[in-house]
This record gives sequence, C-alpha cells and structure tokens, in this order.
Amino acid sequence: MTKLYTIVAFLICTIAVNAQINYNESTFQAVAYWNKNEITNYKVITSKYAVKEQDSILKNKITYDIELKVVDSSAKHYDVQCSFKNFVSTSSNPIENKLDCLLDGISFIYKTNELGTIDKAKNFDKALKEIKNRINKIEKDFPIAVISNDFKRIKLMTENSDLALGNFTKDLTIFHYFHGAAFEMNVPNSIEMQVPNLLEGKFFDANVDFELVEINSEFEFAVLRMDQTVDNLQLRKALENFSKKAKVNLKPETLDNLKNEVRLSSSIHNSGWPIYIAQVVDVFLGEDQTVEIKEFEIVIEDETEQ
Repeated sequence: MTKLYTIVAFLICTIAVNAQINYNESTFQAVAYWNKNEITNYKVITSKYAVKEQDSILKNKITYDIELKVVDSSAKHYDVQCSFKNFVSTSSNPIENKLDCLLDGISFIYKTNELGTIDKAKNFDKALKEIKNRINKIEKDFPIAVISNDFKRIKLMTENSDLALGNFTKDLTIFHYFHGAAFEMNVPNSIEMQVPNLLEGKFFDANVDFELVEINSEFEFAVLRMDQTVDNLQLRKALENFSKKAKVNLKPETLDNLKNEVRLSSSIHNSGWPIYIAQVVDVFLGEDQTVEIKEFEIVIEDETEQ
C-alpha cells in the first residue's frame, strides 16, 4: 500500500472531526479527537543496520502489529488499550529471535490527557509479570542465554518497574511524541530539554530541534519533524553504570566517540491519529555505528478483500 493510498483510505473512513490545522495562520497543534470504542491498527517495521565504511548491512528486521482501542474517554482524558501482536523476526539466533518477539500478545491500558499526551500506564504490572515469565522461560530453554549481552540487558530492565515501563512502551512514546504541542510552519524551535534515560530510568539533557514542515490541505494532515542529540558525558556515565550492573564488558576506548542521535518524522491527521511515523536512531560507539529505523503505518482494511 502506498503512503498516498493510506492517507486517502484513512480520510474516507474517518468521520468529521474538529480541525486542529489553522490554514490561514499555517499552524498546527497535535490534538486527539477520538471516540470511545474506536480502534486503529498500525503495522510496525524495525530495521537494524550496522554501518561499516559508509556501507549499511541489514542485521535484523522485526515486523509486528499494534492495535490501539479507546476503551474510555471524557472531556479530560482517554484510556487506550494497547495490544502487540503478530511479531516476526528475521534473526536466525533463537535467543535473539525470542527477545525480538518478547511483547507478542502483550496488552495493557494507558491513560492520556485530553490532548493525547501520555499520562500513565494503568495496568502495566500484569504485562510486566508476563514479560518476566517469558524471560525466565528463555533462560530455562536456552541456558546459554545468560552470557548474551542482549539477554542480560533486557533481564536487568525487568528488575526495575520504571525502567521496564520506559523500555517496553517506547513505541507509545514515539506515537504520542508530538501530541499537545503547537507549531508554526517553517519556524524551527531549538530547545534544551530532558529526555528519558532508558538505561537508568532517569533523564538525559538533550538538544532538540522541532519544526512543522508541511500542511496538506487536501488530505488534512501535517508533517512534524524532530532532531535530538543527547548529552555525551551523561550518556557515557549511564552506559558505564548500566554495563557494570548487567556485567557486560565494555572497553573504555569504545566510549571515546560515543554519540546518540534521534530523528523523528510524523504525519498526523486532523483527528490526531498518526498516519505514518519514521524514527531513525544513530548510535556511535567507538568505531562502530548502528542505525535503527522504526516505521509505523496506519492499516486500513480494504473492504473489497473481505
């Protein structure tokens, strides 16, 4: 399905909503105009690359679906049920494959304010208990998993509920990133702000640039972009601390060129539902560079195929 077809199909299926695009002033505010029992589905693709001398090598690709259902709404909030399903990983490593699909079938409810900005998870404890059971089963079925850095990293995360919540709900943070914020066309904003530290459950200082780059009056959506660079010294300290806790060997020289850069682009419809999202995360560690590209695309059922 092309991006244009996705947009057109979504418009046909979307009832009239209050406008959040001001065409006269070329401004946009990402606000959720959702209805109780409304269900929206997304196809998510995560592609992980290793960069060697400007050549990109695809290391792994994970595809899955996210279903978002508005289970309650009021003038002040939305309660949304998030369900992860249909995970497929291209990894040939059985332990890595299991970790890639760890959230398959996991569901929980989270709360937003009236704008669609995430407030809190409401029943994540139950989901985390199931995740821990799956981690234990991996360790039982594959005893060698205990020497896997990825396994040690994820298991350590489950031991801290706040850290687990931040890491296992990253997709929702991306999804709701721009909700509540207001933008003016082609007026970049550069600010220093704190962003989640998913290694320690605290926050990093970061330089963040925002911009509204497009308003499409025909299909009633806006395109927002963000670039973020985390403070290197804070990142280095957090990585060192986390590596010690996870008992992962990390050579000091690998931290010399440490850098974490995030670029996010989101096409958001007037209803407040994102149509397409792309996030690119560049991590520089010593001489190694890894790139993770995560894409969300709204799924529109074709009634002719039913």
